[in-house]
Amino acid sequence: MSPLATHRKVLRPHLLKVLVGALAFSVVAGLPLVLGGAGSLAPVSATSSYGIWSDSVEPPVPAVDDPSSVTLGVEFASDTGGVVKAIQYYGTSANTGQHVGQLWGPRGGLLASVKFTNTTTRGWRTARFTKPVKIRPGVRYIASYRAPNGRHAIDRDSLGGGRTVSTRDLTAFRGTYLAGTGRPTRTVNDSNYFVDVVFRPRKATTKTSTPTPAPTATTSPTATSTPTPTTSPTATTSPTAMTSPTATTSPTATQPAGGCVRPDASNTGHTGTPTGYTGSTFVTTPGTVIDGKTITGTLTIAAPNVTIRNSRVTDLILVTRSGTDALISHVSAEGGVAVSSAHRAVVEYTELGNANGDDSLHVTSDDGVFIDGVTIRNNWINGLVMAEGAHYDGLQVRGAKNVLVQCNDFDLGAWQFEYNAAIYFENDNGGYSGARVIDNWILGGAFNLMLGHASGGGAVLTGNRVGGDYHWDICRADSAAAKPAVQTGNTYLNGDPVVPCP
Repeated sequence: MSPLATHRKVLRPHLLKVLVGALAFSVVAGLPLVLGGAGSLAPVSATSSYGIWSDSVEPPVPAVDDPSSVTLGVEFASDTGGVVKAIQYYGTSANTGQHVGQLWGPRGGLLASVKFTNTTTRGWRTARFTKPVKIRPGVRYIASYRAPNGRHAIDRDSLGGGRTVSTRDLTAFRGTYLAGTGRPTRTVNDSNYFVDVVFRPRKATTKTSTPTPAPTATTSPTATSTPTPTTSPTATTSPTAMTSPTATTSPTATQPAGGCVRPDASNTGHTGTPTGYTGSTFVTTPGTVIDGKTITGTLTIAAPNVTIRNSRVTDLILVTRSGTDALISHVSAEGGVAVSSAHRAVVEYTELGNANGDDSLHVTSDDGVFIDGVTIRNNWINGLVMAEGAHYDGLQVRGAKNVLVQCNDFDLGAWQFEYNAAIYFENDNGGYSGARVIDNWILGGAFNLMLGHASGGGAVLTGNRVGGDYHWDICRADSAAAKPAVQTGNTYLNGDPVVPCP
């Protein structure tokens, strides 16, 4: 929560309590905390923790009559990087049961969860994560809580449909809803369910809240304590379209004839200094080429024959079903790349990070279309950031055929609890077929390789280097039928031959 006093940000007293100086505060800050009520207000510094709504907000409907189990949330983003320390929601004595707070990533993964202490106090209730969760600027997340016996707070027609609420770097875009448990994504009647976060920015910000006209008649709390509603920004014009873009020529040094040079910082990612990008981050013009740009936030490709090259993308690159024949070449993709039901995508010579524990490369038929043809070559997995509750794969493939994975460096480094596999071919969404995994460095993870049931013959696994700091084993196959159809020429890093999936 972030109470406002003539737009000067102040914190709830329970977030500022000091038991024995700063040292004691740092210890207390990591413990679960559940408090209700507003208390007195005090100013805070530019880097103090804060949220979206005021402590003194009083929902027009504090508790609905419906006792059905629901999960309620808020979709939000921050203009600056930082950490989410806690989940908050407004409750009354009618909102009973074991409440669980959750933070969901931009690709739908659960980043962290925490249980609230049972209380009948009316007001804001807070539960802190054991470990704060890093979030990236300009990326939308969902903070939610589960109300097992319903009777939650609500304000209809107040959030969504172009109406947003902003406090400092945080913006709430819409309330989200799900009957039962899971990730809430539905929007019902543009309702606000009074869910919030405790956010601490990475560094001080000079941004201040600016009063703007209120949206069309909604029931709101007292004007002096409510953050300012704003309207959604207008999308910028897409960059100039080009028909049938030409694939970039790979540098000679990175792919000599008959061999594969290990990808690293010298032969992947962008070169030079990309300039600022002013086009739309939701690309719908066929043949668009984005070259030599820095793109802030998630970039969505929703048109065929789009090329992204020699550029930096600060978060996820998402290729949707409409983005057939996409080419991503020599890009620094700090949030990774996801291909969802798009045919013939190519990702090459790209430095791939990940967003809050999400996979660096994710190829899936989420949209119900079995993907035909994806090429992943000469890429470097680097700069991984794990989050509590993550289940990370360097590459996850499900619901795809004819996938070529060649000359990539999937070196995950020292094992972390959140690691699953460097490469995971899964049997969900129709499984996979025609997979070729050739001349890669497949190192680290709980397993180097995890293989589900192939839908039409197992994978071909040749010429790979395996091992590294894995936790359980080099390979885990779901059954004998899930083992690779071909396993030849694979070695440990020292050159000793190995059959990865015996």
